[in-house]
Amino acid sequence: MTSSRDREIARQKQVRQAQKSQEATDRQRRNRLIGGGLLAAALVLGGGFFIVNALASDTGDSTNPTADASPSTSAAPVNCEKPKTVQTQAKQYPNGPEGIVLADATLGLKIESNCGPFEIQFDAKGAPRNTEAMIFLANTGAPIFKEPGNDKSEVLQVQGYFDDTPCHRLTTEGIFVLQCGDPTGTGSGSPGFTTADEGLPPDLKEGENGTVIYPRGTVAMANSGPNTNGSQIFIVYKDSPLSPDYVVLGRISKGLEVIDTVAKAGVAGGGADGKPAEQIVLTKVLSFETREVGAP
Repeated sequence: MTSSRDREIARQKQVRQAQKSQEATDRQRRNRLIGGGLLAAALVLGGGFFIVNALASDTGDSTNPTADASPSTSAAPVNCEKPKTVQTQAKQYPNGPEGIVLADATLGLKIESNCGPFEIQFDAKGAPRNTEAMIFLANTGAPIFKEPGNDKSEVLQVQGYFDDTPCHRLTTEGIFVLQCGDPTGTGSGSPGFTTADEGLPPDLKEGENGTVIYPRGTVAMANSGPNTNGSQIFIVYKDSPLSPDYVVLGRISKGLEVIDTVAKAGVAGGGADGKPAEQIVLTKVLSFETREVGAP
């Protein structure tokens, strides 16, 4: 005859097994969520392409390491406009990021979107190769003169890799990220090259079950396995526990309230993972550098 104590022991064992099963499921889900599904297509480009210097000087202060460190509570609400154009294809650069030499300066991306502007400041020393790749892709959209040297020449706004690209994935449970950088909007697009993994910042806090905490405002590379970084990034809008497998590019230095607005709207059709209900499209992405006054 089974005693009440035996029944209680059996019940507690079932609870512990269920908890372990749920934790394992959560870990698998977190690891799947950021996978970019990067498919490096073998595509031969007909003709060449130009890389011009889009590292325009910037006098704004984007060096404050605590900028946008906590959720915005007093900022005016952000209104998203209906995007005029949305890309559907990813350009291919099988030779990888060419012609990019990192300056000894603060580097980042200025991003215009249908929901408002924001900026990414790179940690170029911590992730130099991935920073080069992102600057290269941003520079493919720099203005190019039809006739260089002719003052009357028309300036052409070349379609950049990131221009008019949708942020295709929002996650609102377990981890809290907005994923962008895929012109196809499917999560499987890539620029035709991959970049190797680089080390993580030493100050990331440890989480549970082998995770680390990617803090709010972090910008990191999405991947589909070791050394498969392409063009896709994810923006952390709330501290998130993730496996230490994602290269940290830097952080949002301005405009994190734009991401907050998209996150608050949730996932299209409900649920915790999928396309954002509030569509956000990166309409123009250009790189910048900031130097101290008097610096060479």
